[in-house]
Amino acid sequence: MPNLRKLRLGNNKFVTIDFVPNLPSLQKIDMKENQVAKVIEFGKLKFPNLFKIIVSANPCAEELGAGLKIDIIILFQDFNLKFINKEEITKEERDEAFNVKNERIKKEAEVFDNLLSFNYFYLLLNHHNNEIRKEKSVLD
Repeated sequence: MPNLRKLRLGNNKFVTIDFVPNLPSLQKIDMKENQVAKVIEFGKLKFPNLFKIIVSANPCAEELGAGLKIDIIILFQDFNLKFINKEEITKEERDEAFNVKNERIKKEAEVFDNLLSFNYFYLLLNHHNNEIRKEKSVLD
């Protein structure tokens, strides 16, 4: 199977893609009409020669709508993917995916910074409370 170039797995009830082996020559994969709920699952199909992926009619495709294409582009940004659901990926879509990814990274960094600030404040408050307890125990 290392020379397999096209794989049709559509119209099944696959929830995960863990069963797909490493297929270095794979160029096209059809995963339409399955039960894949998380778009990240398709990231397991990162084969070096893959240029066409069909993922329509999966729960994640229905949930994300037009956003599915952007998420797939982000997942495969370092690969030579050219088609998603039989539609060619445009330069504008690649640019949009780049911007969406950077915006997500920025938001995650803000959340992380806020979490660090909260943890620092909590530790400071906890330390202050411990100092007060120590002072009270010395006075008693």
